[in-house]
Amino acid sequence: MKNILIGVLVVVVLVFGFLSIKGDKEASESVDQIPVGDTEKEKDDNSTSPVKPSSPNTPAPVSKTTITVPLVTENSVGADFGPFGCLSYIKFVEREVPQTQAVLGATYNWLFSNPASVGAYSNTIATQTNLDFQSVEIVNGTAKVYLTGSVMGNHCADATFAAQIQQAAFQYPTVSDIEVYVNGEIFDWCDISDADPEESGCDENPKLWNSQRMFETQ
Repeated sequence: MKNILIGVLVVVVLVFGFLSIKGDKEASESVDQIPVGDTEKEKDDNSTSPVKPSSPNTPAPVSKTTITVPLVTENSVGADFGPFGCLSYIKFVEREVPQTQAVLGATYNWLFSNPASVGAYSNTIATQTNLDFQSVEIVNGTAKVYLTGSVMGNHCADATFAAQIQQAAFQYPTVSDIEVYVNGEIFDWCDISDADPEESGCDENPKLWNSQRMFETQ
């Protein structure tokens, strides 16, 4: 009888031990299936972090310089200079150009590179299609304008062409005189004159485009 009781106790202990080992194994497997806190946080961060948009490649604004260009008008109201030639006038109009300190050179560049008709005004310089602006310098108050090509003569257009060239420089108080060179030599108006040389005086006295103003403000 005693042996039977011992045998039963042994069986009970073995069964209990087997069940205990199985429970620990299942608990261990369950723990392995739970994500670690830091791993879950990293997963959430990767899935919810907004993507920073790339900044647009916006070009920097281009700096401008305002110049005043002399244009031709037949209207005396509000005119800045004239009359001259065939009753024409000069009106200064503001225009913007790329930033520069050489405003007089920029003024001539604008006049030689823009069309003959500018809104309500005319740009006679544009009709001189065989002439190009080269450079300008100011020496002791004298503006020296250098052109290349050839000047085309026209009775009324000569006066407006000359007025634009001169008033572009004379708008600045530091400029008192002007000399205009074509192909390296001071331009002689007698070269395009259709008048008789003896009557015009060109046979004895050339009409050089030098320090004397061709037109005075009326």
